[in-house]
Amino acid sequence: MPQPKEFRFKEVGSTNDEAKHLLEAGESECIVISDTQTNGRGQHGRVWESTPGGLYISFGSKNIGLSQEDIPSITQAVGKMVVSITKRLTQIPVELEWPNDIILGIKKVGGILIECNSSASQTTPNYVIIGIGLNLNQTQFSGSLEPVTTSLRLYGNTPVDKETFITELTKEIPNACQRN
Repeated sequence: MPQPKEFRFKEVGSTNDEAKHLLEAGESECIVISDTQTNGRGQHGRVWESTPGGLYISFGSKNIGLSQEDIPSITQAVGKMVVSITKRLTQIPVELEWPNDIILGIKKVGGILIECNSSASQTTPNYVIIGIGLNLNQTQFSGSLEPVTTSLRLYGNTPVDKETFITELTKEIPNACQRN
């Protein structure tokens, strides 16, 4: 199966929004990666601080073959995949906190946001976008986030290779999206 086309940016509003634009403009699959986001978000419209040093990546597909009912199980599968990759690459003991947070102790280190496009009468979405945000190499967070947020670098006291994470996520995401 061919690899989806990859789009890289220094800054976007949101990688999920950029993936949506690309899919609506005719791409059947895409991977969007940005160094920063000016409008990063989590579930329920919560703000996701997206400063340099983090990994902000979205996978968009019109061909994912999932129904609306599959989305919660895919969220969990993607979360488990991110945890597995993180542990394998860093030996840092991150965990999945249901439904979509990647945590380290009591602090958040990442999150997953899955968005679909379909009408109320559809059972299969027109497309699915899987967004992943991971705090890899940040060394500080804004005042209100500092007590509840950390990065892999702060915990492990060593820089994390973002390109290795991108390679592993890109390789593993199709498996995480299979129906169980």
